[in-house]
Amino acid sequence: MYQLHLFNLIIPFNYQKPIYEGFILINTKNGKIIKIGSQNDVFFINTSADYEIYRHKNSICLPGFINNHIHLAYKNNYVIAKPNQQIEWLKNLIKTSRNWPEEDKQEIIKNNIQNCLKNGITFIFENTPFGKITATEITKSPYKNNSLIGLEVFGNSEEQSQFIFEKAIDNLNQLEVEFKDLNFTLSPHSIYSVGSSLLKKLMQWAKTNNKILALHLAEFNFELELLEKNYLNPDLKEFFEFLQVSSPELKNNSSQSTMQYLLNLATELENTDLLKNFLLIHFILTTDKDLEIAQRFGLGIVSCPQSNLFLQNGLPDYKNWLKYNLPFSFGTDSLASNFDFDFLNQLKNIYWLLNCQLSAQNLFETITSIPAKQLKLEAEVGSLEENKKANFIHFELKPENIAEIKSLGEQDLYTWLLINLNTNLIKQVFIESKPIV
Repeated sequence: MYQLHLFNLIIPFNYQKPIYEGFILINTKNGKIIKIGSQNDVFFINTSADYEIYRHKNSICLPGFINNHIHLAYKNNYVIAKPNQQIEWLKNLIKTSRNWPEEDKQEIIKNNIQNCLKNGITFIFENTPFGKITATEITKSPYKNNSLIGLEVFGNSEEQSQFIFEKAIDNLNQLEVEFKDLNFTLSPHSIYSVGSSLLKKLMQWAKTNNKILALHLAEFNFELELLEKNYLNPDLKEFFEFLQVSSPELKNNSSQSTMQYLLNLATELENTDLLKNFLLIHFILTTDKDLEIAQRFGLGIVSCPQSNLFLQNGLPDYKNWLKYNLPFSFGTDSLASNFDFDFLNQLKNIYWLLNCQLSAQNLFETITSIPAKQLKLEAEVGSLEENKKANFIHFELKPENIAEIKSLGEQDLYTWLLINLNTNLIKQVFIESKPIV
């Protein structure tokens, strides 16, 4: 069985230029693209064969979006953190979520999955402390074969690091057996909630197993106080007492930036390449030295700007990221620190905040091709081309819009798309050729 989709405009986000009056031919048995090109080249199609032909009028097709950092198991509580009171916000979030019954968590995850799909998100990197509950809901959704699940790891006790590590590995192994179609990794939560011994064990494990470690880094001021000033914020100490876990160990941490701390751990293990498995989340409060280290090792960065503003942390210095040629992608974080999963609106905001220094095309790449490379999945998702998954978004415009964009040059076209596309124009979302929305 095959599908032939005809669009007025296809944006592949790979080496190909935008294709006007284009087609996508799909093998529905494996949900992959057979061929993509101009409708003038559809001479090989045998209309007597087993084809479904979709003629999408006034249509634009983009690759499905990749949400490179999300926590599905939280909901809007509309409590915006006050400046310098983020620890209290974290405490309230954990206290509230602890009391949710399992069926409530399931419903929250299910609703968040539907919201992601409606916003054109066709692949997610989910980070969760609720491994089995989250995996159960994802395996029932279109994200079954289109997700990476990071099982969050916590533990500051140096004495118990081996026990915590083995427990995390055992949990991952059990979930891999139970949910064979899902992909898992381990996600050390942060450098203030994962001790140095445990973090080193995770770094070695990731290198051996070719796994990605998503790490919240340089998000809060108290991280810098801990590393640079050897100062344990009393509120942070009380926070860990509330969690009934050890406070962060301060030994050997003084006068280090966040990236220097990670580099020192890798140096102690005599393998600085261990850094290359990190995916750095947020990365707001950084120095030029941090950026130099990230550049040297080619580290991936994921920005969650709406979450950062919600938590009163400010935004990263994107201009400095560009200066150091650091490729970055975007995530939404959770609805506990965001209002929606609307990537298109987020890209618009960043475009204006950067005074257009990052092109519209580059911004679209931060939610398509760049995250696919960061997740080592560029052979499967992130662009529209042969042998990749048929994950794409169908936008329906007005006839006059189609006429207008045909008169635009390539870069003006991307700018027009960034400014004018919105989620209300999404007609359908396809994952592996199946219409989801």
